[in-house]
Amino acid sequence: MSLEDMQLWFEEEIKSSCRGMEGYLLRLEGAFARAAEEHIKVLCMEFGYGELIQLGNIQDFIRLTEALRKKYCPDTIFCPELAIGWECPAEEALRQLEELLPYHWICSLDLCNRELAQPVKNIAAAASPQTMYFLKDNHICLNLCPTSNIMLGRSGDYKTYPIRLFYDYGVPVTINTDDMLIFNSSVSREYRMLYDSGCMKPEELDTIRQFGLRKGLRMNLLI
Repeated sequence: MSLEDMQLWFEEEIKSSCRGMEGYLLRLEGAFARAAEEHIKVLCMEFGYGELIQLGNIQDFIRLTEALRKKYCPDTIFCPELAIGWECPAEEALRQLEELLPYHWICSLDLCNRELAQPVKNIAAAASPQTMYFLKDNHICLNLCPTSNIMLGRSGDYKTYPIRLFYDYGVPVTINTDDMLIFNSSVSREYRMLYDSGCMKPEELDTIRQFGLRKGLRMNLLI
């Protein structure tokens, strides 16, 4: 499966059943409800600029997401992320940021570039010791989504998943889910698959878990 295949499946199977603003809000509500079911402590969700202005203005969208968070998972640390596509001109990207930053809502950016994701998501770094040392020395965290990477052909299986290599090199990592409607995997399952496969030991997974919680708390304190 490629990213194009994934997007096509999403358009045909999910978006076709959840049309318009009502359908979008249903998916958004479902994400918070699932976070509550999974007892998620830190929830990072990605939004495009077009999504943020669907209700007419950004402030209304922020109020809506905050209402859903309080309804379903009030104790969860929520860290929204802004997605900026590869085709977006630099001037437009700066304009979007200048409009959003005063709200102190966006915690991070995802610079999307077709098949090549931003460095903090790209497991291809495992092929370069120099890159891994750079990530370690500069405290750059890799937000890893094992099931997504495996299903998209970026990694062979859970046992050989490069989190083992990153961990041994001292690269900061977190374990996450990616597009739950598509990959049907929870955070708990991601941890379990890495353990069941023999890739990671329980104490190593717990170290990663605790680091992710501290990272989420720091992000939350900055907004």
